Amino acid sequence: MIPADPHRPTVLLRGVTKRFVSHGNEYPALTDVDLAAYPGQLQLLLGPSGSGKTTLFTIAAGFVSPTAGSVALFGNELHGLGPRMLQRLRAMRIGFVFQTFLLIEAFTAAENIDLQLRFAGIRGSGIRERSLEALDLVGIPQLAGKRPNELSHGERQRVAIARSMAIDADLLIADEPTASLGTEQGAAIIRLLHSCATEHGKCVLVASHDLRLRAFADVIHTMENGRITGTEQGGAR
Repeated sequence: MIPADPHRPTVLLRGVTKRFVSHGNEYPALTDVDLAAYPGQLQLLLGPSGSGKTTLFTIAAGFVSPTAGSVALFGNELHGLGPRMLQRLRAMRIGFVFQTFLLIEAFTAAENIDLQLRFAGIRGSGIRERSLEALDLVGIPQLAGKRPNELSHGERQRVAIARSMAIDADLLIADEPTASLGTEQGAAIIRLLHSCATEHGKCVLVASHDLRLRAFADVIHTMENGRITGTEQGGAR
């Protein structure tokens, strides 16, 4: 995979607005949001539930189209891409880390990662090797043969991050990744996401209520009522 250009935004939102319609009435979810996130950065979105963080992520990843404004990923305007191209872009270049983990319970940790590699179009005998390498990167190679119900919450979250590392995703989107974790497990996941940016050059977007992330973020956005109400430099580096 061609390395990401550190001078070009991985994610670029310009004037993004999203309104949902219910029973004939419009409800604003996002209003005039601008955001630019680059390779090697961890950017943090802080805000209460309902502030628009998850909607912003679904639009940034191309799952939902904005009502107004533009979205670009890796230099490509999303409005010009068809559904098949968008699906391929997500499978090959975007990793998703959620508090619900989204692991298939019948598969082992390694098999869950194998499946993601196949979705990304990777074939051949090297799939399992890549899966094991990814588990090693997140510090749990010994759990390759375990199924999700045999893992702790923190271990399952590590498998979810390993999934993204295995496909060498340029963008990691993490929505409340520490919400269901204990203090120590949550801190370990925060450090791991930070290393994805600093050591592996990924662009990492995190939405969270966890204020510990402030010390690991390059940029902190505060969201309220669908707007970014403040942006500041974080404590990273």
